[in-house]
Amino acid sequence: MMDRVKVLFHSPNPDRVAAVGAYTSFYRIGPSKINEIKSEEAVKKTLDKVIGYGHVSVMDHPTFTLAFEGVSRIFEWFLVEHRLAGFTVRSERYVDFSSSGYYLPSDIEKQEELKKLVESHYEKLFSAYKLLLDLGVPREDARFVLPMAVKTNILCTMNARELSHFIYAASKGRGSFVEEIKSLGEETFEKVRVIAPVLFSKLKWIERGKNEKAMEIKKLLGVGRVKRKPMDEVEVLLLDHTLELEEKVVKYASLIHAGVDSENKEIIDIILNNRRPRELEQVYFTFLVRGVSIATLIQFLRHRMQSPLVPFLDSVGENGYVVPESVMSSEKALEIFVDAMESSKELRENLRNEGLSEVIVSYSLNQGNKIEFISTIDGRELYHIFRLRTCQRAQWEVRKVALEMLKLVKKIAPNIFKKAGPSCVQWGYCPEGELMPEECRKVGIKKIQERFMKMGVEEDEEES
Repeated sequence: MMDRVKVLFHSPNPDRVAAVGAYTSFYRIGPSKINEIKSEEAVKKTLDKVIGYGHVSVMDHPTFTLAFEGVSRIFEWFLVEHRLAGFTVRSERYVDFSSSGYYLPSDIEKQEELKKLVESHYEKLFSAYKLLLDLGVPREDARFVLPMAVKTNILCTMNARELSHFIYAASKGRGSFVEEIKSLGEETFEKVRVIAPVLFSKLKWIERGKNEKAMEIKKLLGVGRVKRKPMDEVEVLLLDHTLELEEKVVKYASLIHAGVDSENKEIIDIILNNRRPRELEQVYFTFLVRGVSIATLIQFLRHRMQSPLVPFLDSVGENGYVVPESVMSSEKALEIFVDAMESSKELRENLRNEGLSEVIVSYSLNQGNKIEFISTIDGRELYHIFRLRTCQRAQWEVRKVALEMLKLVKKIAPNIFKKAGPSCVQWGYCPEGELMPEECRKVGIKKIQERFMKMGVEEDEEES
C-alpha cells in the first residue's frame, strides 16, 4: 500500500538549499553569490561531508509539505507528537466520518475469521455513529464510539531535519513496532530521497539511541499488561511548578531590561501588556491530566510548545470511557453508545485471547476511551492554550481541561494569570465574528472578563 504519502510541495532543490547554508557559515561572500558559483558536484560533496560530521542544522532550511491520506488515528497520534512540524487534520468536529473507512493491521487481515469479527464490529461502530448523529448528538461527541482504526487525512509541513527525525522514528525507532507507522515512514523516505538524495542518505548518522524505553521500564518494574488507577471524572493535577515564580519573572525581567534586581510586581503588568512576553517562558508548570478521552488527548497534543509524556500504544490499558452530556440526555442515544463501547471492550479482550499484541489491539480502542498524560508547559504557552481552549467555541472536554488548568495556576500565580482566558478576555473583543456564540453575545464581553478575573479567587474564598 504505497500511495498514502504524497509530497505536495518542497523547496526547489533541497540539497542545494542545505549546502548553501553550510557554505554560508565559512565563506565571506553572501548566500546568493554562493548559490551562483557552486556546482552540483560541489554541493553533493560538501553536504555529504557536513551531514556526515553531524552538523545537521543546515537541514533546517529546506521544507517539505506532505499529504498523509487514508491513515488511521493511531498514525495521527504518533505524527502529532513531532513538535517541529505544522499539521492540519481532517476535523471530526465538522466533517461526517460515516464513510471514512478503517485500517486493518495485517495480523488481522491474514486470519479470515478474525478479520470477519473485527470488520463486523467496526461496521457496527460506524452504524452506531450514524444513529447517534440521527438522534441529534453532535459529531464531536458521536465520534467517541469510532475506533482508532478510522481513516483520516493530514497535511503536514516539516523541514528536512524534522522530517528525517520522523522517518527514522517511524521506520526504525519506536514507531517501527507498529506496522502501519513503519510502512508510512518507509514510504515517506522513498518519496523524499528522490527529491533530496543527499539530505536523506545519512539517517543513521543523524538519529541514534535505543527505542524500547516503555518495554524496558515495564520489565524493570515487573509490569506486564498495564493496569492504571481508576479514572472517574476528568482530573487535572498540578504536579510541579517553578517556585516563587512571580518573583522570578520580576527578577529576570528587571535584571535583563534594567540591570537591577527588583521586586516591583508592577513589572508583571508591563510584561502582560507587551506582545512579546518572553519572560513568561522562564516559568514552568507540570500537569497530570487523567480521565480524558483519547480524542481530546490528540487534540491537546497539537499544541507544540509543550513537553508531553503520553502512554505508548501498548501501555494505554482499559480505563473506561467518557460519556458526553449530549449522549446522557437521550435514553436511546445512551443505549446505543454504551452498547458500542462495551462491545468494543469485549472485542479487545477477544483479540488479546487470540494472542494479538496490545499494539494491534489499540486499533480497536474507541476514541472515547479514557487515558492519562503528563505535560510541562511554560507560562507564555499557557496563555496561548487558554486563549484558544477556554473559549466557548472550544470542544467541551478540551475546554474543561483548560479551565481546570487555569484555576490551578491562578491560585499560585494570580498576578501573572489575571488576564488569562479566551480571546475576548485577553484582547477585549471576539475574533470569531459571526461565529461568536449566542451565549457570549447575551452576556457581553465585559461580564465574561469579570468572570475570568474572579476565577480561582472565588473558590479560595469559599474554601476559607
